[in-house]
Amino acid sequence: MSAIVLHQAGRRYGGRWALRGLDLRVPEGGAVCVMGPSGCGKTTLLRLVLGLERPDEGRVEAPGRLSAVFQEDRLLEHLTAEGNLRLVTGRRRDTAAAELLAELGLSDEPGKPVSSFSGGMKRRVAIARALLADYDALLLDEPFKGLDADTRERTAGAILRLNAGRALLMVAHDPGEARLLGADIVRLPPPAEGGLKPAG
Repeated sequence: MSAIVLHQAGRRYGGRWALRGLDLRVPEGGAVCVMGPSGCGKTTLLRLVLGLERPDEGRVEAPGRLSAVFQEDRLLEHLTAEGNLRLVTGRRRDTAAAELLAELGLSDEPGKPVSSFSGGMKRRVAIARALLADYDALLLDEPFKGLDADTRERTAGAILRLNAGRALLMVAHDPGEARLLGADIVRLPPPAEGGLKPAG
């Protein structure tokens, strides 16, 4: 299965439901962007799909191979950009890695540890690493934070090209970011309201 499916899924922390009664499907080749107010459970939703947390009710189905970009870049700061990509590619895809770094505007930084990079540069390395992994579905948590408009478009182009044919589930605050990736917007309401709502 290459789709992502949540059926009446819920996650509770103590006596509070962060998510409850969620029905959501991201088909193979489809893209969905989840939006909503801070604290409404968007990141919890991604963690359920990734298997980092288990639902307290309902079910979550996802492909066996997932790749993700978290809110934190989670890079090895002492390594170069190429070194961070090699963690998922080995040496077999050095050409693809170099081409992707060039596409993302990072080819002028050879030999520099990512600790010397700006926040936006680190973000692009994290995205490149996720795209070069072997995976069946891609999860992105605020992927474009720290990127200017031109860099967002360039990065979105790389995501669309390399993720073609696979499911994409993302979290964002800006509907424009969803449009860059051709994603359907779904609104996640406060837990008391329950359920997911298509954007109107």
